[in-house]
Amino acid sequence: MSNLFERTRRNESTGIVPVDRGRELRASFAQQRLWFLDQLEPGNASYNLPFAVRVRGRLDISHLSRALSLVVARHEALRTTFGETGGQPVQRIEPPAPVPVRLEPVPGGSEEERLAEVRRLAGAEITEPFDLSTGPLLRAKALRLDEQDHVLLLTVHHVATDAWSQGIVVRELSVAYAALDAGREPVLPPLPVQYADYAEWERDWLSGPTLRRQVDYWTKRLDGMAPALELPTDRPRPSIARQEGDAVRWELPPELIRSARRLGAGENATLYMTLLAAFQLVLGRYVDSDDITVGTPVANRGRAEVEGLIGFFVNTVVLRTDLSGDPTFRQLLGRVRDMAAGAFAHGDLPFEYLVEQVHPERDLSRNPLVQVLFQMINVPAERLELPGARTEPYDHGGILTRMDLEVHLVETGDGVLGHIVFSKALFNASTIERLLHHVTVVLRGVLAEPDRRLSEISLLDEAERTKVLEEFNTTAGPVPAGSLPGLFTAQAERRPDAVAVISGEDRATYAELDQRANQLAHLLEGRGVGPETLVGLCVDRGIEMIVGILAILKLGAAYVPIDPNHPRDRVQFVLADSGVTVAVTQQRFTSLLETPEATRTPDASGTAGIRLILLDAEREPLAGQPRTPPMARPSAQNLAYVIYTSGSTGVPKGILMPATCVLNLVAWQKRALPIGPDAKTAQFATLTFDISLQEIFSALLYGETIVVPGEELRMDPVEFADWVHAHEIDQLFVPNVMLRAISEEVDPHGTELAALRHLSQAGEPLSLHHDLRELCARRPELRLHNHYGPSEAHVVTSYSLPAEVAEWPLTAPIGRPIGNTRVYVVDRRLRPVPVGVPGELCVAGAGLARGYLGRPDLTASRFVADPFRGDGSRMYRSGDLVRWLPDGNLEFLGRIDDQVKIRGFRIEPGEIEALLARHQDVLHTAVMVREDTPGDKRLVAYLVADATAADRHGRLTESLRRHVESAVPEYMVPSAFVLLDTMPLTSGGKIDRKALPAPDLRTVLEVGYVAPRTPEEEAVCRVYSDLLGATKVGIDDDFFALGGHSLIATRVVARLRSALGIAVPLKTVFQQRTPRELAATLTAAARSGPEAELPPLVPTRRDQPVPLTFAQQQTDLFFDDVLNAGHWNIPMAVRVSGELDLDCLRRSMDLLIDRHEALRTTFVREADGYVQVIRPSAPVQLEVAEAHDETEASVLAGQEAARPFDLTRGPLARLRVLRLSESDHVLVLTLHHLVTDGWSQGVLVRDLSIVYAALLHGTEPELPPVPVQYADLASWERKWLRGPQLQRQLDFWKRHFEGMAPAELPTDRPRAGSARYESDIFHWRLPKDAVETARRLGESSNATLYMTLLTALKVVMSARSDNQDVIVGVPTANRGRDELENTVGLVSKMLALRTEVSGATEFGTLLTRVRDAMSDAHAHQDVPFVSVLKHIGDHIAEPAAEPAADPAGDPAGDTVGGRTGTRLSDDPPVKVIFQIVNTPPRPLRLTGLTAEPFLMTHPPVTVNVDMEIDLYESVEDGGLAGTVLFSKSLFDRATIERFCDDVAAVVSAAATDPGRPVSQVWQGRGRDQ
Repeated sequence: MSNLFERTRRNESTGIVPVDRGRELRASFAQQRLWFLDQLEPGNASYNLPFAVRVRGRLDISHLSRALSLVVARHEALRTTFGETGGQPVQRIEPPAPVPVRLEPVPGGSEEERLAEVRRLAGAEITEPFDLSTGPLLRAKALRLDEQDHVLLLTVHHVATDAWSQGIVVRELSVAYAALDAGREPVLPPLPVQYADYAEWERDWLSGPTLRRQVDYWTKRLDGMAPALELPTDRPRPSIARQEGDAVRWELPPELIRSARRLGAGENATLYMTLLAAFQLVLGRYVDSDDITVGTPVANRGRAEVEGLIGFFVNTVVLRTDLSGDPTFRQLLGRVRDMAAGAFAHGDLPFEYLVEQVHPERDLSRNPLVQVLFQMINVPAERLELPGARTEPYDHGGILTRMDLEVHLVETGDGVLGHIVFSKALFNASTIERLLHHVTVVLRGVLAEPDRRLSEISLLDEAERTKVLEEFNTTAGPVPAGSLPGLFTAQAERRPDAVAVISGEDRATYAELDQRANQLAHLLEGRGVGPETLVGLCVDRGIEMIVGILAILKLGAAYVPIDPNHPRDRVQFVLADSGVTVAVTQQRFTSLLETPEATRTPDASGTAGIRLILLDAEREPLAGQPRTPPMARPSAQNLAYVIYTSGSTGVPKGILMPATCVLNLVAWQKRALPIGPDAKTAQFATLTFDISLQEIFSALLYGETIVVPGEELRMDPVEFADWVHAHEIDQLFVPNVMLRAISEEVDPHGTELAALRHLSQAGEPLSLHHDLRELCARRPELRLHNHYGPSEAHVVTSYSLPAEVAEWPLTAPIGRPIGNTRVYVVDRRLRPVPVGVPGELCVAGAGLARGYLGRPDLTASRFVADPFRGDGSRMYRSGDLVRWLPDGNLEFLGRIDDQVKIRGFRIEPGEIEALLARHQDVLHTAVMVREDTPGDKRLVAYLVADATAADRHGRLTESLRRHVESAVPEYMVPSAFVLLDTMPLTSGGKIDRKALPAPDLRTVLEVGYVAPRTPEEEAVCRVYSDLLGATKVGIDDDFFALGGHSLIATRVVARLRSALGIAVPLKTVFQQRTPRELAATLTAAARSGPEAELPPLVPTRRDQPVPLTFAQQQTDLFFDDVLNAGHWNIPMAVRVSGELDLDCLRRSMDLLIDRHEALRTTFVREADGYVQVIRPSAPVQLEVAEAHDETEASVLAGQEAARPFDLTRGPLARLRVLRLSESDHVLVLTLHHLVTDGWSQGVLVRDLSIVYAALLHGTEPELPPVPVQYADLASWERKWLRGPQLQRQLDFWKRHFEGMAPAELPTDRPRAGSARYESDIFHWRLPKDAVETARRLGESSNATLYMTLLTALKVVMSARSDNQDVIVGVPTANRGRDELENTVGLVSKMLALRTEVSGATEFGTLLTRVRDAMSDAHAHQDVPFVSVLKHIGDHIAEPAAEPAADPAGDPAGDTVGGRTGTRLSDDPPVKVIFQIVNTPPRPLRLTGLTAEPFLMTHPPVTVNVDMEIDLYESVEDGGLAGTVLFSKSLFDRATIERFCDDVAAVVSAAATDPGRPVSQVWQGRGRDQ
């Protein structure tokens, strides 16, 4: 069939012929896709194709290099790079050139060490990214173990090769090397065409009728296909797909393969089709779908001209199979055969082109259309043949994948061997091995009986079926004989004087409680109550509530709890639906129980249709009843209660629960949660929540005490926690919301809750947050339990958290089934699913309800026959989604009916809730899908935040959005984050989702068309309109919703560059999808003018010296030599209380220093200046010193902070511990400023918190990735900031500083010849009203608070110095690239902002100038101030020399200070530095410890500037507070105080009228000069 197809295709089209190399050469469709992906994520090495071989024997590197050069010269694809025209890639073929084979000796002592080093070097070589624009796209390296032993590495970018091509490279390289080794010239057959000719042919052939035919086929074939194959994963899917992979081996035995061949032959199907059918059947079961799509690579070498050609020919064919209708496997095989034949017959349409035509939902977390590959390789691998040497494949261990799963099969004689590659970010190896086992099981079954229906085929073999149905359900246990009231009475007889119930000041012994219950039972009996009668119960919390329950049960009747806090309509529904004729209540609730048409009877004893027994009004009739038990003889089979729960239709349903369920539950509980005979259990739950029965009877059936809190108290976490402690409660059942609230309020280091032994949670997913872990860690006698169970079966499973909190999992499973209970995990056909596969949880055994009151249809649909038992027993279908874990515990995944689809993707809100709950500022969270506008489904997150993390101008919600975006795909990010003061709760303590408010969202659907308002918005809307064919594009229209896709996105970037002269990264179009968002980015970039595209910031090699970064060269501003900057430190001191694990702390520092190269960096002087040297990791020496008191600790901490580093030896990070007592320490973390900055300190604090917690718990730290290290930044800066780019920035700064004569503040004492002054600190505070005044003043000119205060400061400097030329140093974080977010190092830079402050200028105008100057300076911030000065000489006093290639060059020497002939550090032109620090604060959080900042007593430091002002926004009061580090050699403290007062006064004066001239503002500031 394939040959026939090829002949047909050849008849349809002309052959491939050479094209003119003088024309523009278009990229092939496959190349275009890889070029686009490289634009989207520059520096991604996942498309590197490595070839690694061990060579033992003689290896001639020169011959190898010549042979490789011949192969590259012969094949243009290997010397092609890519340019861009109109947003489209074009091929540029470079002339032939020698290809070096880099030889690298492998260091190391023992053979084991050298082999480990080979593996490391090979991994680094293989993952080194290529630059598609500059090339080369092939490189070779030989790692020499010794003269006769090498590892040869050949790495090629996929854009230039494929698996077939790799074989050609190996074959031709072998021939050429052999010829050269024999002393003759290599001879290879000529190539009729090159890859560029194929690319042009492909473009021409795929046009007109041929293209339409192919596209029509695939459009119909893939219509309605799900956007993704949602295989169950072991970990959440990252927001951007990760490339790291791993592999397992899969061997299919010969007898199975022989059977598969026979079956396939009989159905005219290949072995591949037979195996594919079984594989897709298993995938269908895993994802619970009948629509399964995988991909398969095809060589795409059907034309003779390209068989010997190197290039990217391979294509991916989509194989979509329909499993619906329950066919036999033979019929399924026929479907797969026909489907595959059609797919391969239309397999010439490039996959990349197909993606754009089908237009799948954009999702950077996975491959489009197919996420699973299934391939059978029938081309033998080529072996490199080198004369005089033996070669064998080398396992470099570096497996990369772009798929979730890849199955590569090779026929080996009679059998089949599989190499199965999977994404390590998603799966464990054991999970993939289980899946392959299930494929093997299915194959055995279907090959034995191919005519069985798919529904009859099981994935489970007998061993696994026995495990999930029997072994996991081995739960038999004893249950006491008798009824609930009978067993209670037995306890009353056994312990009559023991306290049974405490409520406030009231208490009742077992004898008293039994007698009171008997009296009420007699009264009820007289009112017609008997076995199975439903009795309403509506009373206050207290002893009478317990009396009422017992009295009703003593008659064999069942109670219907009515919460007096429920709305009257709900109460009336329950009364009417249950048909209650008698109710036990109190006088104040009679109106709640009356029906609207009721008329009072003369004795006022009830209402129409319901007779009320008023416990408070009928005390005398009750007192006259016998205290002996009634005559009724209740049994365990009697109904115990009817509890109403919300129904999916909105109509509550009553659950009929027999007493056997409660008896079984409490019997299991006493075995699983043992507790002493005098234990106290809190009765927290309302009677309408079934946990109340567990609380009550787990105590009363065993002679223990129930303690009942009041209604208001139980809802107040602080009061309730105090109450639990005061009453010495031993056992507590609370929902997750209250559990979290309690753990937040209780001091983990205190003595509260000391008596508590068992803390159980049910009703909601358990959140194992930090506070709860801390609470339990400090109370070793306390055990935490996670209970699960629907109301229809009460508690079904339980998981007890380990006694050691360090052993707790990240999320709590719901555990194993309780005693005499069976649980099954099944698919929609009620078939048991394997371990790890999601399915519906079904419950059988002793705990089932009878069904729903008056709802036989609903009962029949939810309570079905147990298909796994033949004894007529029933099984309840819970509707909950779970999966078995390998250890037999269950993991709760959410509700099946909660599973929603947004934009075609299946979403579990519970997964997002769990992610948000891990955010440090989130206390409670709920995620739900809303459809407030028909057809507009939105994912909305509701949150209660920590009080210290109030939503400051939306920053918290943005932080939460980034937190979610970093962990899940884009479609799972909520569209709105709604902050609430408290979560609405049901009376049972669960989150009341129906009460969550609708978010205030503005969308395209709601607000309609919004016209562009700025030139940038107009440009974006026009480009969208032109490229997307939309007649009217508004600024809130989504690019992808309008039909945009990846290739159009590249054209958008090109059009905008052409129209506006501004280059934006391709990823920006994906992330900022509306014209409003994209235009904002363009506006911010507009001031910098046209720019060349920057190279990617990617990891670089470390085999060459690393220069200083431009930021590090700023030391020249403060020191005459780098090595004299040893005391330029950034310290942090934290006081920690609690049990500090010093070894864990030391190991944490080891990991951090290993993770961040900057912390292992030292500095060495070479001929051309200083370079950075990255040292290998070494164990940290943790210094511990004793401090007698806080004062001594403060002095020692200050001395430690000022202790200089040796910059030539390092390390430049150290941690010292000052011990005040066994549980009280001060940690002093000191880093040298050359390797850190303010942002880096936050990164280190976060990392240290995470690592310490993980090591303490014995788990692997989950740290965000560090894509690049600090040394990579140094190399990247040198790579792009040169030539025209450097010249443009220098030209700007030359103009900025031309003719400057900066103002100098008048001093109280003369300046010295060399600026080395003693310092002091003044604490400056701006109150909230002054800050708000400054904000409003700034808003009048669209300026920030910082710009406003900077303008005022410049006014003061100008007035005090009587000089209009004012320069202020402005520090900037310089973290504009995403790659640097988690990088530690000195990235921040100092800008020098110059402003002419004329007294005649209006203050508002001056503020606008400062604002614009700030924007311009940030647009040219890459060249720091120091480098500018070195290029332009003494304050631009002389014409500047032309810039060198390196901005670190020093044409002016060191004489660029404030006075000619002085060094820069002796008289820096910037003498005042001002910043408002807005680096996100990250408090140190060490598990088991409380941490707070510690004030150090700093020894005097030397400064060379007049003052440095550092202000911080105060969260508490909205003001600004900070320090002024000033030269006390020059200024009195009073002078600095007056200076600061003047700044505030200028702001206040300008705010009254920004249009006033600066001179008037200064004079009117409210105080004499």
